[in-house]
Amino acid sequence: MQYAFPAILLALYPFFPESAYYLIKKGNLEGARRMLCRVHGKSDQDLINIEMNRIENNVRTSEDLKAQSALNGPAFYQCFMRTNLVILLSFWPYFQRRTFTALIPIVCQQLIGAFFVIGCIFLGF
Repeated sequence: MQYAFPAILLALYPFFPESAYYLIKKGNLEGARRMLCRVHGKSDQDLINIEMNRIENNVRTSEDLKAQSALNGPAFYQCFMRTNLVILLSFWPYFQRRTFTALIPIVCQQLIGAFFVIGCIFLGF
């Protein structure tokens, strides 16, 4: 019974429309326009044109940011550079930056879970 919903989705997968964002990113502007017409209808061409311009601007901005980011090296390496660097041994003003902010929730969740389990073991639950 639990496989019924995934089986239905898998059977219908070939009929899902392709994303207009993906098509524009791949350079297929006409295909993107067709998909937007399929989703929004062909009667409102002003909406289709506005959506096409918006998505093209988003794709262009995304590609520009990606190219600019690539100049500084791989993304994982950038986590440990300059202002993203976590320095725990000093009170440097850049202490709470991206890497630190991203790691704290993950570490806190793990610590809370570990303390809960250890507390249950010692209390005999």
